[in-house]
Amino acid sequence: MVRNHVHMLITVDGEMSIEKAVQLMKGSFSYRAKNEAGFLGEVWQRGFSDMRVKDEASYVAFRCYIHDNPVKAGLVSRAEDYRFGSVYLRQSKMQGLKPVAQSCNGTTEVVP
Repeated sequence: MVRNHVHMLITVDGEMSIEKAVQLMKGSFSYRAKNEAGFLGEVWQRGFSDMRVKDEASYVAFRCYIHDNPVKAGLVSRAEDYRFGSVYLRQSKMQGLKPVAQSCNGTTEVVP
């Protein structure tokens, strides 16, 4: 399976547009990929697509979609096993802190 895209949930303040935020992220990542990792090709395609979060329910739906994406793509059988995903990264950072999080099925659970 080719890993050819990224999903992000970001918040921008009133002084920055979503377009500018994406431009800064893409530019910074491209610079580092080329200078620190020696990557010679193009990192990003032109443009991007965005969807607005309207309320808490849509936020949870987008978050769940992002969490489940590696599973749906066949990269792993469980989202927490995809080491480049937000579920894996959050669990790695939170080890031992036992935060409470709303799961994608609508229940509340303690993150291991």
